[in-house]
Amino acid sequence: MPRQIPYTVQCDLPGFETFAVTYNVWASQEDVEKLTDSIGESAETDRSGVIMDMAGWPEDEYPGGPFSKKAPFLMSVWVCRDGMRKAFVGYATDPNLTIGS
Repeated sequence: MPRQIPYTVQCDLPGFETFAVTYNVWASQEDVEKLTDSIGESAETDRSGVIMDMAGWPEDEYPGGPFSKKAPFLMSVWVCRDGMRKAFVGYATDPNLTIGS
C-alpha cells in the first residue's frame, strides 16, 4: 500500500469557508497530474490518489459536491489546483513537520 500523509486545507473562497479538503501530500507525480487533468470531469472521476477526504461542503445549496454539475466550476479548479497547491506548500513549509513525519 502506498504511503499517505494527510494535510487538510480550509477553503478560502467566499461562501465556502466551511469546506475543507484533506490531500495526500505523499501522492505520486502521476496521481497529481491525474488530479489536475480532472478539472471539469464528472464527480465520479477517481481522484483518490490525492484527495483523501472532503468535509463541510454546502450540500443543500450545491448538491453532489465540488465536482457536480450544480457546483460553481471555480470549486473544481480550487480543489484540483489552488487547494492542492496550498496543501503541498503548507506541509513543506510547516516548521513543526518534517518530510515523512
